Amino acid sequence: MLRPVDTSDMEIRTERLVLRKPRIEDVPAIVAACQDPEVQRFIPNLPVPYGEAEARVFLEAVEREWRESEARTFAICGVDDRLVGAVTAPLTEGGNVGYWLASTERGKGLMTEAVRAIVRWSREEHGIRRLTLSTHPENHASQAVAEKAGFVRGGVSEHEPPFRDGTTTHVDFEIG
Repeated sequence: MLRPVDTSDMEIRTERLVLRKPRIEDVPAIVAACQDPEVQRFIPNLPVPYGEAEARVFLEAVEREWRESEARTFAICGVDDRLVGAVTAPLTEGGNVGYWLASTERGKGLMTEAVRAIVRWSREEHGIRRLTLSTHPENHASQAVAEKAGFVRGGVSEHEPPFRDGTTTHVDFEIG
């Protein structure tokens, strides 16, 4: 069981990124990123259309998650503190890592850097040895991130709920 701690100033730093708890000031960047058809396609429960109200609901859920669950969603920010994406780290063995990145920031290796940092943090700070990750079968960019971050492709499994395009399977990855 996790013990309550003040996480308001928690951050994970990498060479180019700061991973921190998302804040209300991030709403415009969250809304902008979630307009991307690829983000909408590959995140099954993402509301469409996605506006400020949905971003606020997301932030409330993240806040509740930090207080009450064994998962942490971090804002992925450049050193300028501008949110460019999000990554979720489960603090349970075999938990599922999830992420999204603004379209303007793709292809720069930022998500791989963020996922590596989350894996390292989960292991070093929380003793987590095995993590999982799943992607839409056609999300080749996300699959490449998983593999570059050290995850190994497993197989294909059923996905519930279905993705927005009706796809009912996902590709499994594991690191352990």
